Amino acid sequence: MTKRVVIYTMSCGDGHNMISNTLKKTFEKYHGDECEVKVVDYYKDYWSPFRSFICDQFFRFTMEHAHWFYHIMYGMYRKDNLPKSNPLGIRYVQMGKYKKILGTIEDFKPDLIIGSHIFTTMALTDLKNQGKVDIPFYCIITDYTVYPLVEYSLGVEKIITPSDKLTDELIQKGYRDDQIACLGFPVRMNRPEERPNSGRKNLSLLIMAGPGRIKSIDKDIKDLLIADLDIHVVVLNGKDEKHRRKVDRIIAGLRHERTVIENLGFVDDAAYESILNECDIIVSKCGANTLSEAVMMGKIIITSPDLVGQELDNLSYFSERVPIFLIDEKKGIAGILRENTFDQDYLDEYWSLTDGMIPSDGYKRYVDLFYGSE
Repeated sequence: MTKRVVIYTMSCGDGHNMISNTLKKTFEKYHGDECEVKVVDYYKDYWSPFRSFICDQFFRFTMEHAHWFYHIMYGMYRKDNLPKSNPLGIRYVQMGKYKKILGTIEDFKPDLIIGSHIFTTMALTDLKNQGKVDIPFYCIITDYTVYPLVEYSLGVEKIITPSDKLTDELIQKGYRDDQIACLGFPVRMNRPEERPNSGRKNLSLLIMAGPGRIKSIDKDIKDLLIADLDIHVVVLNGKDEKHRRKVDRIIAGLRHERTVIENLGFVDDAAYESILNECDIIVSKCGANTLSEAVMMGKIIITSPDLVGQELDNLSYFSERVPIFLIDEKKGIAGILRENTFDQDYLDEYWSLTDGMIPSDGYKRYVDLFYGSE
């Protein structure tokens, strides 16, 4: 019997879409013709251009350039008590979408629904309370924190968390213990049995310079080239071709004899896994996807503390478990590399420290739970 699954995603940065689409691929990989999976972008597929703009482009802008605004909004919706009714702003967020959800359910007839963004499971909880939805639905927490407004999604069959550290707070928010499933973060790759590049003389550095990059990354790349350390650098700009060209100009304008640098744009999953596997250090902001995969693969992390919201929570979570090196106004990437001895002994020690911290093959664990549900 074919199982039909709806996965609700949200274009709100890149993380929710990546998780939703990889889940779909994992369902199809392990269950093939036994499942039919439909991914729905909550505002793009349920046509809502202004709200789509606010949740994606405006979200990206505030995370990069207006931290004060995002900090206010993030804190505003954090509550310690159980809700009585949805806040006015959330009513606007959901306006017109309940009918769309019910239309999808009537047309597609799913056996279960998965939400990788809290807005969708909030709406489904309302519909369940109104007696209009009796299909089991699940919420995936995609960061190492309990989100604001999560108390409005109590109708879920399960809320899936990356860490049992979140359990107590979720219970305080009103969830039952049997609703909470800690499966570790879903990562796309598997950790090698041995540390790659063991014994290699030169360090290899991966810089994530796509949308949502560290603010100082251009200056850091310049300083790194001026320092001309004996390292190999790969820069990934994602789909930001404008920034890729800018980095090309930076490279062309600075003399560097010992530093080998590759400046790339968007790469597919297989290429990214290969690049991540080959590097020793990754420079990135604190998105949960990148941090989880980096730690799972035993990579040293350099990041910026200039963060807000869930990124700060992600940084706090990992800083308690592994050494993380921070860029500041006086010390960039080159300064961190000069001050610390990232030799083979240190890399081996870090590799051992991260062993088992993020379980491999996370998506299969998620799909096994979902597919086995009634």
